Amino acid sequence: MLLVTSLLVLGSACSADAKSKQRPCKPDAAPRVIWASCKAPSSDLRGVNLSAAVLSSVDFTNVDLTGASLAGANINKVEFENAKLTDVDLTGATISGGDIQKGKFCRTKMPDGKIASADC
Repeated sequence: MLLVTSLLVLGSACSADAKSKQRPCKPDAAPRVIWASCKAPSSDLRGVNLSAAVLSSVDFTNVDLTGASLAGANINKVEFENAKLTDVDLTGATISGGDIQKGKFCRTKMPDGKIASADC
């Protein structure tokens, strides 16, 4: 009985986490914004300024970030699957966990200053 109860509690926690990632990130995109466990508020974030933002467990799947600035951002466990990262500035960003390699890179300035253009 204890095992069944534990599994039900664990299942509820997983469901709640999955649902929280479906809610759009708030507040609006801005420098130094803090977004956690949410989905990008739009599929079109071209030119957005997220410099020095704290982004933790954010879902940017299929989002167009062309021309966006994430310079100096703290990017932790963020999903970028099929995200368009053209002319994005990631200078000085800290990236940990997640899988940024699943994004599409074209003239993207990486944290170390190198340019990534594998998908131009």
